[in-house]
Amino acid sequence: MSLIAIVMFVNPYCEGHLGKVLFFISIFLFFLGIFTIAGFCLRKWMIHKKTCLSCIRDSFRQGILFSLILTILLFLQMIGMFNWGSIILVIGIGIIIEGALVKI
Repeated sequence: MSLIAIVMFVNPYCEGHLGKVLFFISIFLFFLGIFTIAGFCLRKWMIHKKTCLSCIRDSFRQGILFSLILTILLFLQMIGMFNWGSIILVIGIGIIIEGALVKI
């Protein structure tokens, strides 16, 4: 809902940095909700023996990571630094973070 309101009513060229910050926060929260729900549903469908709390925790962690990766890539596109090197770097850092978080 907030993403639709910000896209419809906030002009990033007139609002300056506030409009862009609100856009990226709302797009992050939108992606977080989508990826968390999709990850939870996929986990419950594929693995029946895991507890719900474990599925929610893993889905939320990976939802945050995927949302952060997509938001960073959108930001890089906005500032004109979106290329194959930046994509590989951001995804590689995301994989390293996920590997470190799984061990904890």
